[in-house]
This record gives sequence, C-alpha cells and structure tokens, in this order.
Amino acid sequence: TPRLSRYLSNISITPDSPSEKDVEKLRTLKTFFNEEILSRREYLSLVEGEILSQIASTLYTLLVSNNISVTKGSEFYLSWRCLLLSNETTSSSSDTLSQLLLRQDTTICRIFYGCLMMIKTYSKSESDRFDDLEPPLRDTVNYKTVQARRAKEDRLREEEEMMRGNIDTKKNLVKTSSYLNGQLGATFKEVVEDFAIHNDTPFYPMSGLNNLKDGKHIFMFGNSQIYFDTNVVFALKEGHWRPTALEDLL
Repeated sequence: TPRLSRYLSNISITPDSPSEKDVEKLRTLKTFFNEEILSRREYLSLVEGEILSQIASTLYTLLVSNNISVTKGSEFYLSWRCLLLSNETTSSSSDTLSQLLLRQDTTICRIFYGCLMMIKTYSKSESDRFDDLEPPLRDTVNYKTVQARRAKEDRLREEEEMMRGNIDTKKNLVKTSSYLNGQLGATFKEVVEDFAIHNDTPFYPMSGLNNLKDGKHIFMFGNSQIYFDTNVVFALKEGHWRPTALEDLL
C-alpha cells in the first residue's frame, strides 16, 4: 500500500483534463479494491489522502488566485468527480463496489461538497466566506495520516457498537461481517490490519509470482507470510500453512 500511495501521489492535478496515464492509475486503484487486494479502509484512505485532498487544494488555490474561471473550475470539478464516482460505461447497473463505497462515505462526499461550495462562493464574489472553505494544507494530508484517522474512527465506532451489543466478543473474537447500505463492508482483513496498527507491525500484500495460496492473496504480517480463509489466519511455519492466532504472530 505505501508503494501504491507513492504511485498515486504522482498524479498530476491541473486545470487541464486528466491525462490517460493518470486515468489508468485510477483504474488500477479501483481494480485493486474490486478484486479485494485493498481493504475498504485502505481504498478510502488512498482516495482521500492522495487524490481528493489534492483536488480540493488545487481548486482552492486556482480560485483564490483568480487563475481559473467559474466555467473552467466547474469543468475541473466535474472531470475528477466523474472519474472517481461514475462508471466509464453507460450502464448504471455495472457500477462497481469501489464507486458505491465512495458515494456512501461521509468524508468523501463532504470534500466534494466543499469543492462545490468553493465554486459557488467564487461565482458570487463572496470573498469574506472563501477563507472558511480553505482545505487542509496539501503537505499535511496523505495516505498515512488519513488511514490513522480512519482507523481511530472505526475503533470508536466499534466501541459504540460493542456497548449496544452489536459486536460478538466471545473468546475475544470480533464479529467481522457488517453491511454498508446493503453492501458487504468490513472484512476480516481490516480486523487484522487494525490489529497490526495497534501493535506497530508491518502488514501489506505480497507481490510477485508467488503471492497466492489456493487462489487467496498472501500478506506479510511482520516477518510472517499469512493468508485468510473465511475468518481464520493461516501462517507459513516450517514449510507448512497452519491456522494461527494473531497474538502468536507478534
């Protein structure tokens, strides 16, 4: 994921239409999520931290410096909105989970709405209100900072659900099946990722030719190779894949 973050950070956000090279980077990102290589939190953090924050910052800078017209600003907004939220095909039934997830995420929608408010405020020459719409500095927002914030938000949400009895804590196992507006949301991978973050342990998907085990993606958890089968972690030990408790991997 850190490599993918650096890959996406090189996308050129300018008043011009996105290049085919940058469009291909977005396709790659969507594909990784739709094929379950990226978790829900990883995907949202990459979009918000490396792409959307840069779009908002660039739009604000262009408007406040009078380097773009309202029409061009609107075209800039729409081009990126369509790339992230709309399907490239004409059939709405073929919308992918990656697009639905972005549309259903409160923070993503809030940033897009903020961009619209920038354009509206600029068109009405309400300069006294424009400062209130300034997004965070680009250098302060990235994949890592957004992921850390979202991990904290998810933990707080889980604690609230636990108090309402919505999380099964029997044998210290977290219930990992939840739904987002009817779509499957949280995954066991996200539980493992959160555990890794809590314990300052590297966790990332393996790359290369030997990155699958029986069709399932292999991940590095610290120095251990692991994969998931339903809600069970299997670790490679002495040449054999064995079911393993997360605590035993530390």
